[in-house]
Amino acid sequence: MLRKSVCTLMLLFGMLALSGSIQAARVPGVSPAALDRLFEGEVYLQVDQQVGAAARYVEVTRFGNTIVITGEVENASHATVIEDLVLEAAGVKRETPAGNAVVPERQKECGGKAATGNDKRRQIVSGSRDCSSLRGDQPGRAKGRVYNHLGVAAPDPAWSVAVANLLLAEAIVELVDAGFTQVLDRAAMRMAAQDGVLYILGNLGEMDRTRIKTVLSSFPGVNDVRFYTE
Repeated sequence: MLRKSVCTLMLLFGMLALSGSIQAARVPGVSPAALDRLFEGEVYLQVDQQVGAAARYVEVTRFGNTIVITGEVENASHATVIEDLVLEAAGVKRETPAGNAVVPERQKECGGKAATGNDKRRQIVSGSRDCSSLRGDQPGRAKGRVYNHLGVAAPDPAWSVAVANLLLAEAIVELVDAGFTQVLDRAAMRMAAQDGVLYILGNLGEMDRTRIKTVLSSFPGVNDVRFYTE
């Protein structure tokens, strides 16, 4: 019963993500939250075309200039290929093939800088196709990061992803019960889960972060709560 319910939720999520038109991301007046979803849809299409079934348990979550990759893949090479596709969709090029530094593609309204030596593989995102939709602190200077938290070679990847999605759903319910209804607003925050860790993306102040961490830290199955704020 648990497997069936979670798999149904995953299927609905996938259908919503893929329903967006890539061209719509370039239409003026589209909300930032809608652009996030359209970006995810573009990435899912690219991943499906180039990686196929090996990426069936991969999830991409974007909030403005922060992108988190979660899920399970069979081996490290698949994780690297998927990360490359996300970086390409965000308009990022690595400085060297073997390094973990990246240099954004530069256009006249989209600047950026390289980030080096980060063991969490945090990448600067700036420029190229989607720069106008990233939420920057100054007009025309959008900056951000990509976090790759993909699990590799899990004994039962379907079960691992199902457990992560169930924990995510329970965390959302817990926050709503606590009165933090912003969790339901894509324009306010997004959440992802991997191996008992909840990743929270959004424009959140210190008070909100403290409150959320207090609510979720003691919840069964939560090993850590990490915030990626803009």
